[in-house]
Amino acid sequence: MSETNFRLRVQAAIERDGAFVVKLHGSRFGLAGLPDLHVTSRDWTGWLELKVGSEELTPRQLFIGKKIIRAGGSWFVLRETVGGCLLEDAGVDPQREWACRGLPSAEWIASVERSCRQTA
Repeated sequence: MSETNFRLRVQAAIERDGAFVVKLHGSRFGLAGLPDLHVTSRDWTGWLELKVGSEELTPRQLFIGKKIIRAGGSWFVLRETVGGCLLEDAGVDPQREWACRGLPSAEWIASVERSCRQTA
């Protein structure tokens, strides 16, 4: 699946919760390395970098993601897998990841963030 198709599916799934999701990457407001989606909901607000297949983060994406975290924001990598996705805490601890059957919700991402920040 292409990243565009994955993004559209993820965006629709998160918006079903009533979240506001915006894609700035690739627009005239974009910045090299800016994550693919910004999500605002009652459950979670933050940035998602989407990856499909074996795509890796670029050095610029990692740099921007760590800047977001240092500024107090939330940033995760969401990777497509067979039958679901994998949320990676790439900015804080690249070894930490959580599997999701199907597509994620903002509520699920919020619960992951709460649990990983409590144990960090």
